[in-house]
Amino acid sequence: MKKFAFLFPDKHHFDIMIEWGSYGWENYYLKKKWNPLFASIKTEEEREILKQEFIGERNLQYSSYFFNMLNKCIKERYRKKDFEVNWISLDNEPVSSNIEILSEDKIILSGVDFKWGPKKKKTLSGYPDFSLLVDKIGDCEHLRIGGHVIWDCVSKLAKEAHERRLDVLVDEDLTDFFQSRISEPLFKIDVYPSINFKKWYTQRGMVSHFEEFMNPRKDKPWFYQNY
Repeated sequence: MKKFAFLFPDKHHFDIMIEWGSYGWENYYLKKKWNPLFASIKTEEEREILKQEFIGERNLQYSSYFFNMLNKCIKERYRKKDFEVNWISLDNEPVSSNIEILSEDKIILSGVDFKWGPKKKKTLSGYPDFSLLVDKIGDCEHLRIGGHVIWDCVSKLAKEAHERRLDVLVDEDLTDFFQSRISEPLFKIDVYPSINFKKWYTQRGMVSHFEEFMNPRKDKPWFYQNY
């Protein structure tokens, strides 16, 4: 059996990604509507008010684009290839309403939730029991993992699965890298990896950057190695 697991598909984590991804994101409609408005303002106060209105509309449009792409990727990469979809959620945060959940999907409680940390920022109450999460995902021959955060909980869950000798791979496109990956012209919704980063860096004369790209992935076979 083949399974795909997504860690922490809640509104808070997605809001952070959308804020990052929407910065500098534009489309024809936004330019056509907002450029003349900005050109017509006369005071800094008006500019600031208009700026906040613009950011609100841009974020709303980007959010629609973001979730449309994410749902399509999961459908094309996993649902259509007979993967069971598992959503690993926080105990006190539901799966985002923008995520497409089918009746056959499985929702797994992680055993952790949000708490308020320093500077009134939300933070996890602790780490999940990754061994228990692998148990809850259940028997499978192939496991693919996405979600939040790639170098922390995602990697730890994949490591646990790898140590149990499962065929496990982190789909980096569907982690907190998603908003940057979908901005790449080479990005494909139906396959991972969709971008050959060795070729990408080499064509730009940035071979040393590819080595830096691979450094955190070394000795971690649950990350893709064969670029």
